[in-house]
Amino acid sequence: MNKLFLVGLFLLGSAQINIVQAGNIGDITVKTATSNYNLTMRQVWSMHWSPAFNKCRANYPQTKSVQLQRFVLNEQMSPANLFSLWTCRDTK
Repeated sequence: MNKLFLVGLFLLGSAQINIVQAGNIGDITVKTATSNYNLTMRQVWSMHWSPAFNKCRANYPQTKSVQLQRFVLNEQMSPANLFSLWTCRDTK
């Protein structure tokens, strides 16, 4: 399957997610370039946590924490594009 198509589905899905749980106030995506093609969730969390928190605070001022949901690596470009989906939360 075309990786750009998968990235599109990822971004479309992230725009449509509306989780109804106490504490979840919205979702954001973070995009960066990387030359590492074997990333773990822990590495993505480390790379994207600060930009995700800042983006959540800008979009949802009541944000107190963020939670990494998933990530997609588009290897068709060099360096690769790394997209991550985060949930903004108003609880810790």
